[in-house]
Amino acid sequence: MLTKSGYRVLVAEGGNAALLRAKKGHPDLILLDAMMPDMDGFEVCQALKKDAATAAIPVVFVTALTDSESKTRAFNLGAVDFISKPIQRKATLACVARSLKQSLRKPEPATPAAKAQPASKNTQLKPTSLNEGILSAVMHDLRGSLGGAIGLLEGIQDELKEEANVEAITDSCHWLHRSLIGMDEALHVLTLRRSLLSDFECKPKECDCLKALQAAAVRATELIQIPSVTLSPQGELPKIHTDTFLLEEFYFLLFRSLCTNTVDETSVTIKAGPLKDASGLPGIFLEVPMRPFSEQECRGFFNVMTDARYRRIRGVGISLVSFDPMLRLLGMKASVEAIETGNRFIFSFSPTR
Repeated sequence: MLTKSGYRVLVAEGGNAALLRAKKGHPDLILLDAMMPDMDGFEVCQALKKDAATAAIPVVFVTALTDSESKTRAFNLGAVDFISKPIQRKATLACVARSLKQSLRKPEPATPAAKAQPASKNTQLKPTSLNEGILSAVMHDLRGSLGGAIGLLEGIQDELKEEANVEAITDSCHWLHRSLIGMDEALHVLTLRRSLLSDFECKPKECDCLKALQAAAVRATELIQIPSVTLSPQGELPKIHTDTFLLEEFYFLLFRSLCTNTVDETSVTIKAGPLKDASGLPGIFLEVPMRPFSEQECRGFFNVMTDARYRRIRGVGISLVSFDPMLRLLGMKASVEAIETGNRFIFSFSPTR
């Protein structure tokens, strides 16, 4: 993918080989996997930043790990960005171009903090049991394989775009792509939920609701591709005190679920505006053009996986399994009601968060 886009690429298949290749090859950018057989990516990044010959090379982590502790640890060690598997070509190429541009504009040597960042409780990735270690490895390999399959599909479409019966090829690729995305969703949610229910620590700070929604919409569009998700602000959204990572992750999973129910097959525009609930708490509404939910679906949407009466809601994804713990951690209340053009989602935020 990178070679076809005009980049010269050096490849190393392990941590020790990566350190040697980086020192001899002097690359402009390093894409680094977090989980490798001899040294993990965190150890490699720390070694790169300690060596004067490689300290200024920007490092982008490319990994199936999606928990906030792993991201925090990567950034504390000096990483400039983080790409999640399965690899999406558009998002990856944009990240590479952005990271290279920033590096060429103002290269930054390693800081003392990046060199000697201690491993704290919140940044260590240590399986609590053998089963969890196996589970992490399985999820990592599956997500890597999914990324390869999706990339292969995109390559097939590019190579055969001038051939006959392109419509049939495109339809087949689209179906398989959505199937792979569904598999990735299950793995993503499993990783996130395991973190939420075990050792996730909320880190509240002032958060811009609109920016969180926009970031989630970009991620959903890059991953799902069709339909694309865009936002239409209907006023100034409030700034709230909550965990920014968790809020963006919540909206991302929400958009993933809603995309399976949208009326428009190519794009969906979500209206977002401010509101206050009956008790005066700040909040927002989202109006989504999609199949209107029944009364039972509206009652069960945000607890679909915890109440057996609502487990048969048609066309929603496994993302719903994480909504309940995420809402509790965010201190957020959620409801949904059917409207003429689709469904209206309402979220109110606790002032104590």
